[in-house]
Amino acid sequence: MKKTRKRKFHGDMLTLRDISTQCAEWQFVFIKDTAFATLATGVFVTDGDLLILRPKEKCSLPEGFSAYKCVAVSDSFVKKTLDLFSPALSDKWMNAESLIISLGGGGDEFFSLLTDAENAGDGYSRTFMIKQVVVSCIAETVRKDKYGQQALPSVVIDALELMKKPEILSGSFASFRKKTGMSESNMVRLFARCNLEVPSEVFRKEKFARAKELARSGATLSDIAKQIGYTVKGFVSVYKDYYGVSPIADGAKSQKTETEFKEVQ
Repeated sequence: MKKTRKRKFHGDMLTLRDISTQCAEWQFVFIKDTAFATLATGVFVTDGDLLILRPKEKCSLPEGFSAYKCVAVSDSFVKKTLDLFSPALSDKWMNAESLIISLGGGGDEFFSLLTDAENAGDGYSRTFMIKQVVVSCIAETVRKDKYGQQALPSVVIDALELMKKPEILSGSFASFRKKTGMSESNMVRLFARCNLEVPSEVFRKEKFARAKELARSGATLSDIAKQIGYTVKGFVSVYKDYYGVSPIADGAKSQKTETEFKEVQ
């Protein structure tokens, strides 16, 4: 009678996991939907983006955001995969900061493949399918840019950090742009190269990310509006567009009468 032998697992056992604030291995984070990710600096990631995080690199996504899939990958696996496509990129990738890569419309496909991997019948199949996705993503990145995707340029990082300052958030986009010393067209080009939205929208979202923090801390509507450079009525309207609820529902306080508050709703 012929004995059946179990298949042995070779190399890395890759699994899908929840993102943690810090990981001992590389993390490939596939994004579906739009979210504000906190890396060395805050950045908006959108449907089809891929975050490649190095070991011990911190990253967080909004509380309750679940439209992502994260794969922990070892150093040796990344190096072997890079050697398949472009050995010259190995040093650049291994030593660079976080990569934020647009998969050019392929994000949905990779996301679906990872979902299939979760439902695969056995560990061998799951590992094989996940490895195929990670290898394909690296291949896609190398194909799109023979020099590899660069970390965010320092001028963009400086701009993203500048827009977080309270005195900047309370002002207009035009005054923020002047502080950076860049023309609007130049700033738009730089942000586009880094797969970011247009600068004015990134700036506005930064304002309302701050507004949400203030609302949850129990600040008043008038104080929040002042801190992000809006009228109360305009602030409440845009806030509801972004988050689907009024700032009052998120904890903000109103010093107005009920009738006056209805006017700004």
